[in-house]
Amino acid sequence: MISPDEIQRIWYLIENPSEESRIPGQILDSVTTPYGPPLLAIDGIQQRHFLMPIVGQHRFRGDQHSAGIHLLINQWGIDERQQWYVDLVCLKPHLNDIFDLIIYDICNDLPQSTAHPVDVCCQVLDQWRELLSRDNAGLPDQSTMLGLFGELYVLRELTHLHPRAIELWVGPRGARHDFSGGLISIEVKSSQQRHGRVVTIHGIDQLEAPHGGSLYLAILQVEETPIGGTALADIVQELNTLGCNRYELLRRLAQINITQETLIAINNTRFRVITTTIYHVDDSFPRITKSNFLSGQLPNGVVTVDYRIDLSLTPPHPLHPEDVMAVYQNIITTFEHTTKM
Repeated sequence: MISPDEIQRIWYLIENPSEESRIPGQILDSVTTPYGPPLLAIDGIQQRHFLMPIVGQHRFRGDQHSAGIHLLINQWGIDERQQWYVDLVCLKPHLNDIFDLIIYDICNDLPQSTAHPVDVCCQVLDQWRELLSRDNAGLPDQSTMLGLFGELYVLRELTHLHPRAIELWVGPRGARHDFSGGLISIEVKSSQQRHGRVVTIHGIDQLEAPHGGSLYLAILQVEETPIGGTALADIVQELNTLGCNRYELLRRLAQINITQETLIAINNTRFRVITTTIYHVDDSFPRITKSNFLSGQLPNGVVTVDYRIDLSLTPPHPLHPEDVMAVYQNIITTFEHTTKM
């Protein structure tokens, strides 16, 4: 089975054509479709195409609902040697990484589906529709990079214990907490404050423990450093080396508008972790939750509540280092038991 890495490498093997030259392509011999192997091609205006052969012109007229990626039925070839293809084309360069993941999904689904290749493409495209509707978000701001650094840092700690720890990272999917293993959750906050330990909490449910379970708050004190330090791309590479599923990692990063091109562009922004502190968020921990309101909900007309907590003074007391490792191991173990990880 082809991998996202292989798809990415193949693009660089394809010679970029001029507008007048024939369009070069690369056949994906390892991928099986009902009518022959698909191929990758780059046209004269540098747009990338994923082409799957079909027999005859399919009744499907195309899917152009997403501004960045279109699904068409086209003929490709020379003179009498033309062939009908399902033509998936990426119109915007900033979506190239997501395009590779869509191709991977299609290639992965084809052998397991009895549906026509056109229908398989439509189903996969629908799954990615939300991301495809986004414009190029540009480079992330400092706050976004700092927050992502903290989450990837904790993900790396968990991946040392289990290569499938990526499945615990649910923050990019809009979940309440950054990491969830069912009955154990971890919320991560990163700060560049030199003194004190003040963090901002977003909403009345961010420090609400999972029902019948436990919540932990990890606080990373971080500083930006021009020399040494660790870039986001470095942690991504480390995660791949540790056996993290690269496809799942790239998919989650894409959900928060972080692509390979983005990681390269911000590679000079590097951080160093000064301290890592983890707290058990229990009933004595300073927080605002639903239980603080008589109705169990925010008052009518109040949409959300953001607040700051100061953990500079004790209590609450942070966990000892050996207890921190126990928390990491427990979230892995709990998830293994509930999902047969």
